[in-house]
Amino acid sequence: MGKDGPPETAETKAAPALRSFSSVFMHADGVDVALMVLGLMGAMGDGMSTPVMMLIASRIFTDAGSGPGRLQQFRSKMNEVHESHL
Repeated sequence: MGKDGPPETAETKAAPALRSFSSVFMHADGVDVALMVLGLMGAMGDGMSTPVMMLIASRIFTDAGSGPGRLQQFRSKMNEVHESHL
């Protein structure tokens, strides 16, 4: 007939899900936290690599396709970059 205890509300229904998520961090030691942070940073870097590569490639193609004057500037910039890395 009746349940013992207070009636369930939206807050009490969401509490077990929140507790299970926080228990991952509750049982972690320093090494686990460090590995989770490194994994997060690695995932963010991996996710950003393609958009950054596309941004750089689009700027290179825009400079190369702008005409002969811009192409000469592009070549001189690339030569400067190449010489600075030698």
